[in-house]
Amino acid sequence: MDEGLEPHELAERAVEHHQHAALHGGGRGGVIAPAVASAVLAVLAALGSLLSGDAANEALLQQLKASDTWSYYQATRLKDHVYDVSGQMLRALGAAQATGTTPAKHVADSFLRKTRRYVAEENTLQSEARRAEAESRLHLSKHRHFAFAVACFQVGIVLASITILVRYRWLLAMSMLAGAVGIVFMALGILG
Repeated sequence: MDEGLEPHELAERAVEHHQHAALHGGGRGGVIAPAVASAVLAVLAALGSLLSGDAANEALLQQLKASDTWSYYQATRLKDHVYDVSGQMLRALGAAQATGTTPAKHVADSFLRKTRRYVAEENTLQSEARRAEAESRLHLSKHRHFAFAVACFQVGIVLASITILVRYRWLLAMSMLAGAVGIVFMALGILG
């Protein structure tokens, strides 16, 4: 099933039609401005599309990094819990024997040191995972802004192409307005 012409294909056909008309006495009146507007908007749409794809990829990479970090954080928490419980059991055994220094007390002290190390590591991992999640959200927001910009540019291209066909100047103004809105969205994406 044919989904119709892409905006740039519509612009190309319109330009070809008017070039043909100009060669056969149709003149060029009112064609230059919409054609230039279409070309400029097409370039901006291509740039916005590239930026949108880049932002989406970066959002995905940051989300994967966050997910990996959270998984490592959970593994660290589990190790911390195992050493903590094991150390408590060994201290309880040592206290029950009441002999002072026992192998159980030595191992329990070792587990306590490991537990402290894992607790410190957990805080770092948690901060890193949250930072990666925030980066992912930022890049996803940029992607959305760029995608909206591309949509506005494509609407502008279509309106400029229709202007070439029907020669209604108000359509050219609408095309320029769509392009201006697209530029705003692109700027929002760039600025983050």
